Amino acid sequence: MEIIDKIIEKVLSLFEFVAIGGLITLVVINLMNVFGRTIFNHPFGWVLEVSLIIFVYTVLLCVPRLYKKNDLITMTLLEENIPKEIYQYLDIGVELIILTFLILLIPSSSKLCWMQRHYLSRGIDFPRSFIILPLPLTGVFLGIINITKILSKVRGIYDERIRRRNLP
Repeated sequence: MEIIDKIIEKVLSLFEFVAIGGLITLVVINLMNVFGRTIFNHPFGWVLEVSLIIFVYTVLLCVPRLYKKNDLITMTLLEENIPKEIYQYLDIGVELIILTFLILLIPSSSKLCWMQRHYLSRGIDFPRSFIILPLPLTGVFLGIINITKILSKVRGIYDERIRRRNLP
């Protein structure tokens, strides 16, 4: 598990670096467009489409990091009002539902990406499949993180049971 966690952490660090670069690029090209439009009276027609592509990649590259840190969805209302023993199983159930969604998402988004390979975007003739590509890739990384979370939660429950048995 430690090797998988280290690999995931390196990939997520790379995703973070690319996402930060994407945000900087997004700001720069939009500023270029604003200055070009206001000062030179010459807007760049490609900025909207490129901004959309960068935004999609940036958001989808940030999602696995947030998911790993549990910053996306918190169930504090349930966590505070349900006994810990029951909540542990409920938490694993939620992770299994997320895994089921990812199992359905990855092939569906891959199929959509494959179907879009012949279509080009309107402004810059960029293949649409590249716009959809981060969805299955993010799904794969979320799936890996999800499986490691499920395994660690099951391990935690198992360790807790062993600890209780060994108490005098």
